[in-house]
Amino acid sequence: MNTSLTGQSIVMLIANGFNEIEFTEAQRALLKTGATLKVVSPEKSVANGWHGAGWGHYFPVDQNIGDALGSDYDMMVLVGGERGIAKLAQNPHTKRMVGHFLDAMKPVVAMNEAVSLLAMPGKLEGRSVAGDTTDPALAATGANVADETIVQDGNLMTLRGEDMTALIEAMLGHLANAEELAAA
Repeated sequence: MNTSLTGQSIVMLIANGFNEIEFTEAQRALLKTGATLKVVSPEKSVANGWHGAGWGHYFPVDQNIGDALGSDYDMMVLVGGERGIAKLAQNPHTKRMVGHFLDAMKPVVAMNEAVSLLAMPGKLEGRSVAGDTTDPALAATGANVADETIVQDGNLMTLRGEDMTALIEAMLGHLANAEELAAA
């Protein structure tokens, strides 16, 4: 897919234990689009990925989440990884950032476990998301939780699965379409 996101500023929220494969595949694809990509994290300068059954590589962090403002970015990508998502869920700045994007109707993509971060702001009532239909936290949000691979609901796209090629293509298509809608 040949997508251009030149001029768009995209934030990726990560914390120690993020899914390294999801992050690197999404990061690589987004950089190819010409977008300006910033990594924001509660970690100070580097965040440690989780690769398979153990710790992976360290990746540079551009900005601490406590200093980041959602208004500085056009789009948000949340990658999964149980450990990283658990850490982000405990950080009040995550709620602030995610809430900003949902309130402002800015494009958001959440992969796998990261879908749970959308429940934090309490803004999913009536929205459709891909997720675990037995997850009580998602059910409590009032969202329509679907056991699907890809669910798009306006500015929000949620993705589940291991087929990174399909997930990345869906993400790029969603973000490119969101850019065209905003320009219209």
